[in-house]
Amino acid sequence: MEEQEIDLRDYLRVLKRKWKLIVRVTVGCAIVSVVVSLLLPPVYESSAIIEPAKINNVPVETTALGELLFKNPLNPYLKGITEQMGLKEKEAYNLPEKFKMSDKLGYIQVTGRGKTPEEAKKLTDVIVSRILKRHEELSKTALEISGDDMSNLKAQLLTVKSEIEQLSKKAQQREKTDILAQSYVFQSLNQAKEDASKRQTAIESAIRAKEMELKYYTKTASVIAEPVLPLIKSGPAKRKIVAIATILGFFISIFSAFTVEFFQKNPL
Repeated sequence: MEEQEIDLRDYLRVLKRKWKLIVRVTVGCAIVSVVVSLLLPPVYESSAIIEPAKINNVPVETTALGELLFKNPLNPYLKGITEQMGLKEKEAYNLPEKFKMSDKLGYIQVTGRGKTPEEAKKLTDVIVSRILKRHEELSKTALEISGDDMSNLKAQLLTVKSEIEQLSKKAQQREKTDILAQSYVFQSLNQAKEDASKRQTAIESAIRAKEMELKYYTKTASVIAEPVLPLIKSGPAKRKIVAIATILGFFISIFSAFTVEFFQKNPL
């Protein structure tokens, strides 16, 4: 216990002897952070909210996948955004850092950042237009697939109806016979007709479900909230930068004080 108290007093003595160094380093870090924060360009944010296109009440694409595609430099979307923004090729590498897409209760929130309100709004407008176009293409493809499914179901329905009609005719021809073998054939025909009727009912139900899906549960993408010119800067957070730098500088100054004290007592 006494050794710990002695060590603590030694630490306090070092801090007391090196207080000027501690103050200088801490104040120096604070000053540098103030200068840096003043030199950082302003940041404005503009946001928009999109209701995604839906097929059978399910979004045609998740927000996370959309953001991944739009930020991937190997996909044409980022290049298209760069061209619409009138940016140089070098500036395209930093473009993914200037926007984000997030899921908000099933809606897509698009946020664009820029050095001016106009730049932030323009970036958001461009991304929104690209998302709407992509969702339109995805919806078109999905509807084509649904249309093919509907055509196949209707073709199956016609085939089953024709099968039932043929089975009915054959059953009528053998209905009045008294021959045992023919009666067995008649029963088989009736069973086949019953099975075909069940298939017909199932296909008709599938067609009705598909029609409901296309009519009531299919939506095109739309903008719920348009982007507007931001009036207030969203960054940089100058006070936060200065506070973090000052605290970090204080810890660096403490470390520096003990380092200097060590080498003064133990010269190389």
